[in-house]
Amino acid sequence: MDSYLYGFQNQEKDDEIKGAGNSVNYKYRMHDPRVGRFFAVDPLASKYPWNSVYAFSENKLIYAIELEGLECFYTSDGTYIGQLGKNTQVRLINEDIIENKFFKSNLSIVQDAIKIQNSNKSKHFKKFAKERALDPSVSTEVGMDNKELNLRATLGVIQSGEGGESGNRYKKKYGGKLLDNLEDHPGTENGHSVFGAYQLHKQSWFGKNDNGYKYKLDLPDFSPENQDRAAVGIIINKNAYNDIVNGDFETALTKIGGSVWTSLNKEGTIDKFKVQISNELKGQSLVATKKGGLLIQNAEKDKVTLKKR
Repeated sequence: MDSYLYGFQNQEKDDEIKGAGNSVNYKYRMHDPRVGRFFAVDPLASKYPWNSVYAFSENKLIYAIELEGLECFYTSDGTYIGQLGKNTQVRLINEDIIENKFFKSNLSIVQDAIKIQNSNKSKHFKKFAKERALDPSVSTEVGMDNKELNLRATLGVIQSGEGGESGNRYKKKYGGKLLDNLEDHPGTENGHSVFGAYQLHKQSWFGKNDNGYKYKLDLPDFSPENQDRAAVGIIINKNAYNDIVNGDFETALTKIGGSVWTSLNKEGTIDKFKVQISNELKGQSLVATKKGGLLIQNAEKDKVTLKKR
């Protein structure tokens, strides 16, 4: 008889009623691995109305981890694992080739710490587990919070589909040629009106009667940083900003895809968010603006209103 208590995702097995391995205890609700579903409503269902109240890890079974049956947490290669306390600053779990002093994998140390924070363990034990997870040999601070990470990753996804990932993407003309300078958006050139890393249309930049993002956001030139700001302005105008910073990329795509950024309509776009999150974590960002320069308070409440991109 197998006396080991833990099963799928290191959660405690409950074999007494449904048989071996057929019921897993996630503390707040039970999971049935045979159907890949919980059979109790998520206690945080009211906070996530777009999700099924019975779904496991938002139906992202390949690369997501469910923590105590409450939320979806991603793995460390661009994937979110979980949160310790109320701090949303992002930390990158170091590769396991970096030896730590605890003789466990870095991922296991972090997962254990998160689980302990949500347990009935003593404050001293919780503090010890958290300090282990924050040890420099285990994880490294990235220098931004989770909302900024999601926003920067989204800008990376847009760039990769629109202007590409070359070093000259902020100078890109429609068709692949390059602008001579970034003094301003060229308007219309040889019948084309979209330019830069986000292929920004002249209507977005100048607007009608000088009401475009250039004027609304006080953008004196077409520099990479100002292209980033204009792209964020479009995201806000399309009511997708809150979706993005909260990690609801699927909803965001319904708002900034379509005729806004047509490259986002391609099959498999949703998978690119994980790639760009990974790039951000590894310091390989496509975004020119430095960390800390893009988040906007009350963004959609005070949005710039333009009818067209």
